[in-house]
Amino acid sequence: MATVWRDMRTRGRPAWCILYKGLDGKWHRERTEARTKEQAQAILAKKTDGLITAKLTGVSSVEALKPRTFGEFVTHEYLPHCAATHTEKTYSGDLVMARILTDPFGPMQLRSIGTGDIQKYVDQEAGRILRPVRPARDENGKGRRTASERP
Repeated sequence: MATVWRDMRTRGRPAWCILYKGLDGKWHRERTEARTKEQAQAILAKKTDGLITAKLTGVSSVEALKPRTFGEFVTHEYLPHCAATHTEKTYSGDLVMARILTDPFGPMQLRSIGTGDIQKYVDQEAGRILRPVRPARDENGKGRRTASERP
C-alpha cells in the first residue's frame, strides 16, 4: 500500500511526501517537489508503475528498464566488469571484440537487437572471409575428423 502525505515540519510551504514498497521489499519515503496532492499522487503512480514493470520483467532495479544503446552498455558496464574480473591478456581480447562489435551495433538500443540483426552481421562477415565457412558438423550429424583420422 503506497500513500501520499503532507509534511508540515518544513518552514514556508509544506512538502508532499510519498511512501511505497520497493523491489527490495523495504518501505521507502521520499519528499517530492509536488505543489499539490494530485501531483504527488501522479509521482507515486509513476514510481509504482515502474516498480511493477521491473518486477514483471525480472530486473533488479528500475534503472535497468531505461533504454540504453549497445555502445553505452559496453563502455559503462561490460568493459569495467571485464577489467575487474579478467586477466590482462583476456581483457585486451575483450577490448578488441568490443571495438569490432561497437561499429555495427553501437547506436542500436540494447533491447532492440534481435537474432535477425546478429545473423545479418554474421552473414556480412562471412562474405568478407576468403575461405568458405563450413558448419561444425557434416550432414550425417558427425563432427569434423581429428588429425589422426585424416588420410
